Amino acid sequence: MQFFLVISALILFVAAGASIIRAIDRSGAMGLTGAPLAGVSFMTGLGAVSFQMFLYSLVSIPLNPIFIMLPWLPFIAAVFFRYRTKTADHQKQRWDAISVALLAVIIVQSAYAFIYALSVPLFGWDAWFIWFLKARVFFLDQGISSEFLSNAGYRHHQDYPLLMPLATAFVYGAAGSANETIGKLLYPLQFLSLLSVIYYALSRAAGRRTGLLFAALSTLVPVIMIHAGGVPGKIGPLYAGDFVGYSDLALSIYFMGAGAFLYFHAKEGGRPHLLLASLFLAMAAWTKNEGLTFAGFAVALFLIYRILFKREGILKDALLLVLPIAAVVIPWSLYKAGLGIGSEYVENLSLATIATNLWKLPIIFKTLGKMVFSHIELYNFCWWAYAISTLANWRASKALITLHLLLFLQLSAYIFIYIISPAPIDWHLATSADRLLLHLLPLALLITALNLVSMAGAGPRVSPGKADA
Repeated sequence: MQFFLVISALILFVAAGASIIRAIDRSGAMGLTGAPLAGVSFMTGLGAVSFQMFLYSLVSIPLNPIFIMLPWLPFIAAVFFRYRTKTADHQKQRWDAISVALLAVIIVQSAYAFIYALSVPLFGWDAWFIWFLKARVFFLDQGISSEFLSNAGYRHHQDYPLLMPLATAFVYGAAGSANETIGKLLYPLQFLSLLSVIYYALSRAAGRRTGLLFAALSTLVPVIMIHAGGVPGKIGPLYAGDFVGYSDLALSIYFMGAGAFLYFHAKEGGRPHLLLASLFLAMAAWTKNEGLTFAGFAVALFLIYRILFKREGILKDALLLVLPIAAVVIPWSLYKAGLGIGSEYVENLSLATIATNLWKLPIIFKTLGKMVFSHIELYNFCWWAYAISTLANWRASKALITLHLLLFLQLSAYIFIYIISPAPIDWHLATSADRLLLHLLPLALLITALNLVSMAGAGPRVSPGKADA
């Protein structure tokens, strides 16, 4: 029975997300089908179900898995029976030897992520004391315990958003116990979602082979793999090779997905991509605090882009982008304020702090630069490829320039946090810089691929082409 409930819980993430996407994209214009649909749906459902659990806790509804599943059943049924997308315009592409080989790489690496993640215990410090500890408490308490989050004895980032702890608690509830191995299932599944999102974006932009190529390349990036499944040995400057259980991989997927959907909205028009970008931005803010700054930058860049290049319908589109983000951010912010939970960085923010800490800048730039371009054992040549392709494609489209700005603005926010942080700068960089760069890495890979597509003259394909696998 418990096995059935665990499988049902995982299926719910996909089904809930797919129903939301179907409700958004009633005509099928986005071309999301097959594996890409499953991957995008999983990340959408992960956010939606976890936020549902937060709302349940606000009104004291126990986080029983059955109670969580039941409201979704009529919604899923109604959406899929009412909105049936047409698939007549779907053009099948033949599988050549290169595509098969790339798919084989993806399958092997994905299988490894599942096998290793489920074969070893949870390892990382943050995984245990931030993300999975919260999940265990929420599971045992059948809700979000304000006493726990506001407890002075627990000082492990109570202000962090709760997407991953609540999603893990839901899986625990289905399993009937706080089994970390079962909770770790969510991480290789996120890995598949990352591959699905990048495949969808690039197959839509330049065809199946390009999508498969960059999905396969993503599986070979060590810093991604150590968060998706783990590796047995220490890698580079990191203290270990297993960071499964952190929330950074999920955040990187939401960043890349939001960037991709905003890019297609800018290139093709239409509102389904815009709405899905809004949901991914909202879920990024619901995953980690860094997601809130990313969402703010994305909204600002969207408004600037539309004011400069396409003012028609800007008010409605701006509301479609902002309202879902606000619907997630405002309740969580009010809840934290009610408990008196604040961020150590915001509390430390002042002009005097900034001025007196500017001496950190050379250290920050040197460390980040070395990590990006020297630590090949973590990032392969991804950042080199991003830099070189960007220089080569200096005549990038306006939509692509917006993605560059989004990446650099978020990086500037991270640099600013390092400046105002009360923690020793060397320690802070050593324990977090690799993960902050991971947040931006899939987006950088996406931009790199779009640079190459632009230089090759392939140009983005528009709505008739559907991405499937």
